[in-house]
Amino acid sequence: MGFINDRAWNLKQAKARKEYGDWHVKRANEALRRGDMTAYKDHMRRSKPYFAEAEAYNGPSIVIGYAPCEMHGVKGGMQNCQLEMKKAVEAGYWQMFRYNPMLKAEGKNPLTVDCKEPTASYVDFIKSETRYARLVQSFPEKAEALFAQGEENAKAKYERLQKLSALYGNEE
Repeated sequence: MGFINDRAWNLKQAKARKEYGDWHVKRANEALRRGDMTAYKDHMRRSKPYFAEAEAYNGPSIVIGYAPCEMHGVKGGMQNCQLEMKKAVEAGYWQMFRYNPMLKAEGKNPLTVDCKEPTASYVDFIKSETRYARLVQSFPEKAEALFAQGEENAKAKYERLQKLSALYGNEE
């Protein structure tokens, strides 16, 4: 299992980094689970099937999880990281989805979007982390533009996941 932060910005180029999950789904021969392992109280029960699914796949399997660290500057300290993960999903900062190529052979949709449409403010979420709050202090205009761009990118990503899921579902 790998933990990758795929949302950081490159200030020199002012663009988001590549999305690792998208890249693996496009390869279509790898099982992928992108989620956070502790966003819900019953996280262990909810996570076990995904690891079992990844292990059962006869090919490359990747699990990408969102895991805040001390450098994120989680308000209230690391004892709040589970709540931070839940907020990341609710704000659309972190989308959860699975791609299982084995389901295609069963006539089922291989792409499952496990998160709902964002219900919380994306910008409020990222401003709550010290790493992004520092951008506002150092580069206020650039930070606001990047935050707005990030929010648009997150919305577009969710819409793209929904369209891809519908597309895979119609291939039957």
